[in-house]
Amino acid sequence: MGHAVLTAKGLRWFRSGHPWVYRDDLGVFECDDGETVDVLDPRGAFCAKAFASAHSKIALRIVSRVPEPVDEAFWDRRIERAIARRAHLLGATDAIRWISSEADGIPGLIADAYRDRLVLASSTAAIDALLASFADRLAERLGMAMVIDRSDGAARDLEGRPRRRGILRGAGDTTVWVFEETPAGRIEYPVDTWGGQKTGAYLDQRENRWAAAKWARGRIADVFCYTGLGALVLSPQADQVIAVDTSEPSLSLGRAAAERNRIANVSFLRANAFEVLKAWQRAGERFDAIVLDPPAFARSRRDLAAAERAYEEINGRALRLLRRDGILITSSCSYHLNEEAFVAVIRRAAARARCDAWILERRGQASDHPVLLALPESRYLTWMALRVHSASLYAG
Repeated sequence: MGHAVLTAKGLRWFRSGHPWVYRDDLGVFECDDGETVDVLDPRGAFCAKAFASAHSKIALRIVSRVPEPVDEAFWDRRIERAIARRAHLLGATDAIRWISSEADGIPGLIADAYRDRLVLASSTAAIDALLASFADRLAERLGMAMVIDRSDGAARDLEGRPRRRGILRGAGDTTVWVFEETPAGRIEYPVDTWGGQKTGAYLDQRENRWAAAKWARGRIADVFCYTGLGALVLSPQADQVIAVDTSEPSLSLGRAAAERNRIANVSFLRANAFEVLKAWQRAGERFDAIVLDPPAFARSRRDLAAAERAYEEINGRALRLLRRDGILITSSCSYHLNEEAFVAVIRRAAARARCDAWILERRGQASDHPVLLALPESRYLTWMALRVHSASLYAG
């Protein structure tokens, strides 16, 4: 069995509680890729059990800080705790993230259930080796008819792991209908677990969609809508919702959901978000509320300056389209652009749009995407609802 020895600097970092150890903080790293190893302090005393990554800057992911066996019983306990934390969602939806990587003590594993379809995503060699076992355990515990492997994310590139996609257990249609009990009633919607974004749906925005329904009224634009689920949730209190995305397959799923839920006031528009906002501005269009949920513009620190410009542009254009006392609901899912920095971006966008704005509500990701206090990286989503007064501070 391999082992790793912390440097004095690495030990100080380890004691902060963060579950990652970087290669630069190790004096000895005698580990195979994906191995579960003992982590020792500079004097040779036990510190933790960890997954080793031979190709990543994150050399170790802490699994346990006590000298216990990391065996089947260990993982069963972790799974049960993760399931118990999400019991409050049962009955409110059948689309739930049951395992959220480090935040649930299983580093590198994502497990999302869509009715009786379980989608697993592994980002590390250690989880790759354990994935079949987790598929069996979770399928039996949760009553899943099918298990799909969506280990195709960009995080695998950093680990030196090939991207892959496949069926691990069962057979059947990989597009499945699920539901949410929103504040305005039940919405049923289809999820493409094989080809859709992430594992098929943006579960991390679930409770934010519900919160948006408290504020948005009248004529609404839902921009970067993906399958339009947010637009459907807003439809009961809207006169009209225009749902915009560049992906026709995603919009097709949205149209199917609108038909199934008998929603007639949502229309779906295939367009580039930046271009359509420009076109609406030229045409003098006005909205009572605009929802922006763009992709992560900052996937690394190198992208941060360009991402801030993109967020400022898209939010500035939306602000100019709002009627007086309009509502802007805006999000950033870029961890590298933290909440304070995102607020500063919106502040600059409001100044350039010659309007002032009040923050009505701030939120993060949904409750089944927990934030581990010691891992700031697990808090990646910032969501805000703002009330906007066009040109009020700058009039005269």
